[in-house]
Amino acid sequence: MLLIILLTGIFKVLGAILSPFNGDKFDPKIWKAPMTDYDLSNCMRGGMADDIVNKVISVGMRRERVLELLGKAPDGHGNKDQYPLGYCSGIGADVDYLDLYYDAAGKLIEIDVHQY
Repeated sequence: MLLIILLTGIFKVLGAILSPFNGDKFDPKIWKAPMTDYDLSNCMRGGMADDIVNKVISVGMRRERVLELLGKAPDGHGNKDQYPLGYCSGIGADVDYLDLYYDAAGKLIEIDVHQY
C-alpha cells in the first residue's frame, strides 16, 4: 500500500514538471496577439496556462476584468469563453483550450484547461 501511495506521488510530481501548461509567465502581449498556425503548432500560449490559472485570474472574478486581462476570447458562446492554447498535449492532433465559465451575473465560476 505504501508503494502505491509513493508511486502515485511520484507520477503527480513528474506530471506537473513535464506538463506543457507550465513554465512560462503570463505575457499579455504574447497572449493577446492573433495566433498563427505556427503559434498553434508550437503551443505558444500553452506554457502560460498554469500561471494564468494560479496567478492572473480566479473564481469569483467579473467577466469584464477577465476580458481586460486576457482579451476577447476567439471561441465560446453564452456563459463560456474559450481560448486556444495550441497543440500542446497528447499526440498533437487536437488543440488544447483554456475554458472559462461564468454564472448569469457574469462571475467566473469554473476554470478548465481542456486537453486531449
